Amino acid sequence: MSVKKNVHSFIIVDPELCTGCESYFGIPVKRETCESVCSFVHDGEFNPMNTRIHRVRIEPILNVALACQKCEDAPCIRSCPEKALDKAEDGSIVVDDDKCNGCAYCIE
Repeated sequence: MSVKKNVHSFIIVDPELCTGCESYFGIPVKRETCESVCSFVHDGEFNPMNTRIHRVRIEPILNVALACQKCEDAPCIRSCPEKALDKAEDGSIVVDDDKCNGCAYCIE
């Protein structure tokens, strides 16, 4: 009898390697490379709004990339006032676009 373990994959962002491609020598360029690739791989379209990777900027010097960790008890799901988030069987967090009001409590 084989036992299937419930293993979730997740991304760890190395701040030493992240170039913060949102800017080029301080000039905003909005390339959003990682976000675009993530949305394409998961959703089939280059749309940074659908990414599982988000950047948090703490002005003026800190720009941190965050990625979904597929938490067991995901705080993003609990924080949603519209109950627009749910967890898929593979551990991914799924957004119900019909319920989401764009409040961004899930990424705070």
